[in-house]
Amino acid sequence: MRKIISISSVVLLLVACSDGSNTSSTPPLDATPPLDATPSVLLVSGDSGSDKLGAMYSIEIEDMSTQSVLYEASGGHDPHTNERDFHNGLIYSNPATCVDGGGDGKFWGVVDSHYFSAGKLISFDPESDKLTYEKVIDKQYISSSSWFASGWRTAPVMTPDCKGLIVVTKDGGRESLNGGGDGVILYINIDKTDTENFGQMSIVYEFYEGDGILNQEIFRNLFSNPVLGEYNNRDAVFLMSDGEKWRDPDTSISGEVEGYALILSPSVESDWSKPWELTWFEKLIPNQYSLHGTSSEPLYDAVNKRFIYSVFNYKNGETIVSSNDDTFNPNVINESNDECYYNAGLAKLGAKTYQFCRGYDRDRTGSYTNNSPRLLEVSSGNAATSVMTFREWKSINGSDNLNIAPFDFTVDPDNGRILVTAGTLDGADYIGRGSLNLYKDAFFYPSRVEEINPGNTFVRNILFEGKPEHGEHFVGKPSLGGPNNQYILQFSVTGELGVTGYLLKYDRATQALSSIPLGTEEPAYLASKPLVLDDSIVVSSFDIGVYDGFVTVAKDGSSYTAQVPEQLYDDKHHAGVYASVPLNFEVLDNGDIWGVAKDTNLGNYDYFVNFDSSTGMQTKRSYISEAIINGTDSGNYLDGNTTTFTMESVNNILVYPAWGPISNPTTNALFDVGINCNAHPGNNNAVHRTSLPNDETIVRGATLHSNGNLYMATSGISNRILQVDVGTCTADPVITEQVSDLNSVDILPSTRMLSASDDFLYFGTTDGFLASYNPSDNSITKQIDLTHYSSDTKTRVVGFLSEPIDGFIMGIVADTLLTNGNPLSRRLFKFDIANNTLTFEDVSDLLVDDELYPGAVRL
Repeated sequence: MRKIISISSVVLLLVACSDGSNTSSTPPLDATPPLDATPSVLLVSGDSGSDKLGAMYSIEIEDMSTQSVLYEASGGHDPHTNERDFHNGLIYSNPATCVDGGGDGKFWGVVDSHYFSAGKLISFDPESDKLTYEKVIDKQYISSSSWFASGWRTAPVMTPDCKGLIVVTKDGGRESLNGGGDGVILYINIDKTDTENFGQMSIVYEFYEGDGILNQEIFRNLFSNPVLGEYNNRDAVFLMSDGEKWRDPDTSISGEVEGYALILSPSVESDWSKPWELTWFEKLIPNQYSLHGTSSEPLYDAVNKRFIYSVFNYKNGETIVSSNDDTFNPNVINESNDECYYNAGLAKLGAKTYQFCRGYDRDRTGSYTNNSPRLLEVSSGNAATSVMTFREWKSINGSDNLNIAPFDFTVDPDNGRILVTAGTLDGADYIGRGSLNLYKDAFFYPSRVEEINPGNTFVRNILFEGKPEHGEHFVGKPSLGGPNNQYILQFSVTGELGVTGYLLKYDRATQALSSIPLGTEEPAYLASKPLVLDDSIVVSSFDIGVYDGFVTVAKDGSSYTAQVPEQLYDDKHHAGVYASVPLNFEVLDNGDIWGVAKDTNLGNYDYFVNFDSSTGMQTKRSYISEAIINGTDSGNYLDGNTTTFTMESVNNILVYPAWGPISNPTTNALFDVGINCNAHPGNNNAVHRTSLPNDETIVRGATLHSNGNLYMATSGISNRILQVDVGTCTADPVITEQVSDLNSVDILPSTRMLSASDDFLYFGTTDGFLASYNPSDNSITKQIDLTHYSSDTKTRVVGFLSEPIDGFIMGIVADTLLTNGNPLSRRLFKFDIANNTLTFEDVSDLLVDDELYPGAVRL
């Protein structure tokens, strides 16, 4: 067999990628494709486009490097809303202070991604108010068995040359008691002049908690903002870990992980992308964990070259101020000097050091008399002096004043000011899209950013406050930048006016406040195999309001525009219930169009959604309880299982796999996968089903062959090919085994089977092959090798296969590094059945590694 490989670079928006195998240049993606072009396929992405929120692309079948943007999603970003865990912000790349000619005059940072990728690298130009989503942060791993880095809960720091961003994640790394790893330090190249390496990332340190033995180095729950400074004449970053009480549910063994202060430095001073090393650490409070007592803001004293930090001892109500050189050890703030309940952090202006205190908002015993937020001046002795109290923020006697407290702040040494972000603490966990109006009347007050002038009797000035038109609740720390720190940036969130969140910019020179939307409550994070109709395209979406659902993109002359989106829930019976989205949309012989999804809140219902075949708009929603099996209420419920499969049809009967209970739920309830049939999905009738053995799972769904039979592959305890007979769907479907053991031919299916024009059924495998099944003689063949040309990679076939033109099969393969499982590339392949040859096109800029259901369909 001759393997033809054609891998071209794809230029998309701001990011370029090339593997060097093609020296010819590829033109940028066209903004609008010609409607009468050569045959093309449609590719749907959940994380690309100008806002990195999903897009639809047209790709020519003959020349797959010819690509056009059909539609780009525009909604979906919002900052994290829990201020206790979220201290994110941006950092300014200052041309005046960056060494070696670095600095571009922009703010840089990272925001979360809700679904497929780990996050988004963003930049903001304060002169033009241009917010750019620079790069999708694909999932990064330490090893193939570790968790990916995620949870951007702290503000970043910037390398001295302003060409790299250092971010700390809440999760990622080896398996831990947290279940998702204890976090990592990630380096991101933000040097846009380095076109080959811009946006590349590397994990430089892993916070692994070990085996839970307290005398080992255990660093968990890193909620403090990293601080850049020096230690032992080396560049260094200071962090604090919170610790926690823990309990292993499998063994019932429990214990306490203590909080730590720690200093880390790059092992290669000239290259911060290389692994880092731990150079100093110390327990925060001996023999106890700190219960979110670590301050969000430690500081670096550049004069004395030391890091100063504080922690709240909740057991006795003391705040302890320390430093890595022991000059502040111990500085205890308690009732004997000045109280400081729930410290927010430290600030330094000139020679003076200040401690922020959030205040005590629940007077448990009545003995804490001074619980208002306050600011203390501290020194290297045991003295602490109260210099101001925010009495109107939270009253001493516990009555409801503004009910706000400081939770983040930034020091402005150029102007001798402290900027503090204050907001409602108790309400923050509940504030987010769709929830703000529900809770704010009870205890919510708009946030504010205040400027404090310690050099002028601590005069305070409210710079801006939260409002519905630009977000009422602020999250993260205020960020400073521009000439003489002219600009102040702040993240905000809101549940009103259809916007998910904002980046606010306050201009000190003009006292003007600008609000830059982070996204709207419009369809985003596109997923599923799209349904292409004459004048529209239907695709699933993960971000419509607060619910998942669909978007219909209608053809409008030479472009496509989104129509009114549809939410996926039943208004009458289950309003507000979240649901997974359909992976595909099935057109029945009678012209009806249906999709099926799962209620992800209760897990007890399948949602069937009907679409108009001419407009693509949703026309009907209905649901079926999976507790009703074969017409009988079994009393069994699915307990929230969210797996979604694909749907097929035969003789106007819908056929799809679904999870089902084996027995009444117990502590260790078991679930199986069965094949369901439904002859009347719009009438809320019961399904009929046949279950597979426990731990055997249907690979995506069944496929109708040209011989009139349904076939499906399975994986798990058994790897088989089965034939399914649903009859008229008045009784249980009948399953007949066709191939008993795919392991014997070294094949593990990874995709649903495709019925091709040569009467074979094709499917992808977990090890990167295209395989075929011949129903006439039950033979299995590994048809062709799709693996990457590099020997240190693993390739798997993902999503779905298609045959847009008779004789040519197309699909997506994803390549990852064997060493750590990190994503390497995504490739669109075209297989010529007659000639047994392959053509590839690199689509790594269009698809992330963890797309829900990628593939190509004929336009």
